[in-house]
Amino acid sequence: MSKGRIRRRKGGGGKQVEDAHRDRVVLGADWMTGLPERYRDVPLCCLAIPGSHNSCSVYRDEESNVDQRSDPIYRQYVDHMGELANKISHRWTVTQSLSITEQLDAGVRYLDIRVTARQGDREDLNVYFRNGPNIIIILKEIRRWMDLHPKEVILLDFRVVHKMSQAHHRYLLANMTDDVFRGRLLECTGVVQAVTLRNMSAIDAQIIVFYPKECEQQHTCVWPNEYIGYLHPQAQSTRDMIDRLNTRYQHGRPPHVFFSWDGVLTTTNEYLANNLHSTLRDSLSRPATRALCNWVRNKDIRHGDMNIVVADFVETSSFVDEVIRVNYELRELRKYDFESCVCNIL
Repeated sequence: MSKGRIRRRKGGGGKQVEDAHRDRVVLGADWMTGLPERYRDVPLCCLAIPGSHNSCSVYRDEESNVDQRSDPIYRQYVDHMGELANKISHRWTVTQSLSITEQLDAGVRYLDIRVTARQGDREDLNVYFRNGPNIIIILKEIRRWMDLHPKEVILLDFRVVHKMSQAHHRYLLANMTDDVFRGRLLECTGVVQAVTLRNMSAIDAQIIVFYPKECEQQHTCVWPNEYIGYLHPQAQSTRDMIDRLNTRYQHGRPPHVFFSWDGVLTTTNEYLANNLHSTLRDSLSRPATRALCNWVRNKDIRHGDMNIVVADFVETSSFVDEVIRVNYELRELRKYDFESCVCNIL
């Protein structure tokens, strides 16, 4: 079997019949375990993997001031609205409503992690989620889940590391590699296309950690973030978001790295000022995730262009299930209709 493609078999009369159409689709907490045997040799960078945007924002504490001043929404309104600024910021920065365990149970396998250090205490080497709890608490939650699902693989991507000294990085990396994920981390080999479910299972590896290259201190147990690429549309409408996803998809993505297709909309100051009484979820995230699900329905993994697909509020529109199904179903070409919000077969 060639890397990154699904094997075909000859049907009667020489017709090409896709094996994927006959497979029972497994969803939920053990979907990787339930993939057909032939998928265990497909590089992970060529499988369709559901991901969550700013995965731990569900833990954001509205009363926390750990990283308050670095929040642009808070800074914009604090002088005029005082304590109300924190409530507005909370409504427009929380991107998930499920806990990490609930996300993993639903089938999410890519986690977007954003952390910061507490300022003012040089002796405190703990690292926190922005306006949230100590990250070690969540890492241990992930490990407990992994122990219950030994054939599942998680991609942990530290997309944002804020205000952290080298001592903070050393402390966090040591906690992950020597304690929480000891014996389960896939060491960086530099060969992304050799990373398969079968190869990871053979060495009991269950988690891949991506970490900013300038901060990872050549730690062999984590992968520098040069091994993962992103398309973040920076769009304010679903139409623009889909157009930018399509443009990159048509031109292809880098072949020798993991790749994240981010199906999220970006808030502008003007939009926020006109929608203060609404929420990110109702105004932007739900429409974006619905549009993303329809975009995904037009894709398959035969050509290796799909990989990680990221959304806000991953329980919306059966997003996780739609991404998992991409691994099984070879779909006919469809066109997204912005009026009806559905994909029509051409």
